[in-house]
Amino acid sequence: MCSDLMSNDSRQVELQRNFKRNGYLYIRKKQTKRFARSNWRGKKPDEEIKKEDLAQYLGATQLNNPAFIRTTGKTSLFENRIYEKLFNRNDVDWYVLHMYLGQFIERIARNNIVGIATNHRKKAQWWDARWVVMNIFWNRNYKLLSNKASRRKIIGAFKRNDFRFKKSLGKIFKKLFDYSNKTYLKRKKYMTGNRKSRNDFFGLKNCKKWTEQMINRRELNVLEKKMIDELYDFWEERQAA
Repeated sequence: MCSDLMSNDSRQVELQRNFKRNGYLYIRKKQTKRFARSNWRGKKPDEEIKKEDLAQYLGATQLNNPAFIRTTGKTSLFENRIYEKLFNRNDVDWYVLHMYLGQFIERIARNNIVGIATNHRKKAQWWDARWVVMNIFWNRNYKLLSNKASRRKIIGAFKRNDFRFKKSLGKIFKKLFDYSNKTYLKRKKYMTGNRKSRNDFFGLKNCKKWTEQMINRRELNVLEKKMIDELYDFWEERQAA
C-alpha cells in the first residue's frame, strides 16, 4: 500500500518529530492508537492523529475537487503525485491547523449522525459532506488561514479550548452543512439510477460547485466576521493576562 511505503519517508519522520515537540502524537506507522500511546514519553499528548487522517484533511483543502477523497479513498492520497502536493511544507503549524480544523468538523458531523430515527437521514448526510464543507470554508477564509500569525492564534484558541471562538466557528460549519444538505435535496431528483444516496452525491465532481451556489454569502459573511472577532478578542485577553 502507498500509505505503508510512505511511513518512513523523511518528511513523515520529520513531521512526527515536529508534532512531538509541540505536544502532539503523530502516528505515521500502521498501528493502533493504544500501541502508539504506550510508546509516548512525557505528559499526555494534547492531540493525536494518524497520517491517513491528516492526509484527508490536507486533501480536503489542497485538492481542487474534494470529492476525490470520497471516490478513491485514503490510500490514493499517498500516491507520489498527490503526496507531493499535500506534504510539501516545512511549517508544522500548517499541519497542526489542518488537524484541529479537520477533527473539529468531523466531531460536528459525527455528533449529527446519531439522533432520533425521524431525523436520522438528514443527520447522517453531514458526515458525507465533511470534505466539501472543509474545502469551502478553507477557500472562503484562505487569507486568514494562510497567514502564519493567524494560524498561531487559531491553534492557540483550539489548544486552550476557547469556548467563544469554537462556538462561532461551529456555527459556520453547521451552516455550511445545512447548505450542503439543501443542495443534495435539490439535486437528488436529477440523479439517475439507484445511486441517489448522499454518499453518492458527495462523490460527484460538481457537488462543491452546486453547494457554493446554494450559499447565502451575506449570511455567511456575518458568521465569519463574528468568528474573527472572537479569535482576536481571545488573543488580546491572552496578551493582557
